[in-house]
Amino acid sequence: APIINQKGPYDQIQYRIKSNLGYDKYSPEFDDAFKKINRAIADKVKQEGWPELIYCLGDEPGSSAEAIRQTLHYGRLLREVAPEIKTTNFFNGDWGGTKDWYLLKEVTDICCSNFVNEEIIDERQEAGYDIQWTYNGGSAGSRIPIADRLFYGFNAWKVQAGGVSQFIYQKFSGDAFNHLDTHEMGNNWGVREHVYAY
Repeated sequence: APIINQKGPYDQIQYRIKSNLGYDKYSPEFDDAFKKINRAIADKVKQEGWPELIYCLGDEPGSSAEAIRQTLHYGRLLREVAPEIKTTNFFNGDWGGTKDWYLLKEVTDICCSNFVNEEIIDERQEAGYDIQWTYNGGSAGSRIPIADRLFYGFNAWKVQAGGVSQFIYQKFSGDAFNHLDTHEMGNNWGVREHVYAY
């Protein structure tokens, strides 16, 4: 199966290049470092015979104009230096009317949105996406188990998703390995704690 590298480019852009090398985003030095890092990663994947690498360029980029700008800029640089790497984004869906999958098709191979209905499926196909995924349907323990069974099973099949993805969440109170050591509902989902990853 492919390796979905969500922390890769986004982490480089937001934190690593600035903190490790001292370059400011969008500067020639920063952009050069970004290109060299990602060419080296692509070469390593090939050299080691690893599964296909899929880069997640951004997290819900439709949430701000700066996120759209950043995703476009660094997506274009990635296309320039490592065109063999497939890319995706965790798109907002149509919240706020952004339709960010249209705005970022130029730098995105796989459309992965957190909201799916028939209209959105049609729009994503119209935008030119051959591969469509969905994400963010996991309940984190705050709903009955059938919700997860539907999202990761029948719902994915019904919307003809090519894949289902999810963030890695870790929220806990007290000892992460002891679910019974606290009665505090210390997170957004109203559950005591959860530590899960797909």
